[in-house]
Formats: sequence, structure tokens, C-alpha cells
Amino acid sequence: MNHPQRMTRTLACLVASMTIGALCLQMMKPHHPAPPTAMDRLMAVDKAWESIQVDAEPLDKTVNPDQSHFLVYGNGDWEQTASWDARRPVGPRPVVRISLLAPAGSRKITHAQDATTRKLVHQLQKACRIADERIKWDSTLNLPRPPAAS
Repeated sequence: MNHPQRMTRTLACLVASMTIGALCLQMMKPHHPAPPTAMDRLMAVDKAWESIQVDAEPLDKTVNPDQSHFLVYGNGDWEQTASWDARRPVGPRPVVRISLLAPAGSRKITHAQDATTRKLVHQLQKACRIADERIKWDSTLNLPRPPAAS
């Protein structure tokens, strides 16, 4: 067999094997990967944070989202602020700040807020490698259960 025929046969075998390999990989791929959840996005942490601070923000004043990284509403919904998106500290120290939005003139937190905040703190703690003793709960919060029970 001459050189051009051998080259043609080699290239044809290579194309066939690559096509079969691609088809096999396509068949093994999951059909509908789940979109990333909000908690999954937390895992993309690229800054060293030293602690987590949980405070209440009474709704009788205007809440400034630039003073917090996360806002937790009374119904348990939460959102991350532009400060967290930019991984920017809101004070002089690299502290993750979580604000619980409480009714006007109150520091009482709902069960939904409590549950959501504990999950959020746990995920942040894992993602940022923050020790238990570095999590600070505002002592004036009226929590459904003490933070040590989490």
C-alpha cells in the first residue's frame, strides 16, 4: 500500500474513533443538569473571611443593603447584596454580615428566619472555613432558640 492510501485510511480511522467516542460521552452525560441553587453560589468563595456577624435590622428605618452581605426576611427568604457579590467587606474587617429584617421596634425573629439563617451560617462556615467560636449572634436578638443549639 502506498503512502497516500495509508494516510487516508489512518485519518478515516481516527475520525471514526473520535466520532464514536464523542457519541459515547454524549450518551453518558446527564440529560438535564440541575441549575445551581443560591446555596451553591455561596460555595464560590474566593476571599478570606474571619468571622460571621448576625444582627437584626428593624424595618422602622431604611435598610441599607451596603451595610450587610445577606438580608433574611421574616418569611425565610433571603438575598445576597452587592457587597457579597463583590466580596467586599462592609467594615474595616473581613466579617460576613447577615441582617435579619425584624418588625418595626422589635428584635423578635421568626422561626423561618431562624431556620434560614442557621442554614446560611452553616454553608458560609463551610465555604469560608470559619470556626464555631467566630460566629457572633447579636445578644439583643429575640431568637426562637439559642444559637448554641444549632
